[in-house]
Amino acid sequence: MLRRKSTTTLKIDNLDNLTPEQKEDFKKEVDDAAKDAKDKIDNATDKGNVENVKEDGKKAIDNIVDKASKVVNKTTGDKEAKTPSTSDASMIGTSGLMAAIGSVFAALGIKSRKKND
Repeated sequence: MLRRKSTTTLKIDNLDNLTPEQKEDFKKEVDDAAKDAKDKIDNATDKGNVENVKEDGKKAIDNIVDKASKVVNKTTGDKEAKTPSTSDASMIGTSGLMAAIGSVFAALGIKSRKKND
């Protein structure tokens, strides 16, 4: 679920039809959906139930990026953004990769350490 969350966050960051505020709102929706899925997985009673809950969580997260890609940008008038494929590493770029790593660290509660001079 964490990988799906990070991938979706990258997709949202790369959508050119959203304002920075809209991107943050959609990323919060992704965080909430991932947390909800994790809670349901933790409370699942058997392996079959876990798999169903995982699939439902993945679909919920995917639906958020689909919804975000269809938002009309009020400033440019773009009706729909092209969602870059995160399976194509060249689309992510260094800054996107660093953002994803930062998101994963933040999700895991890992803080960066500063080197002592």
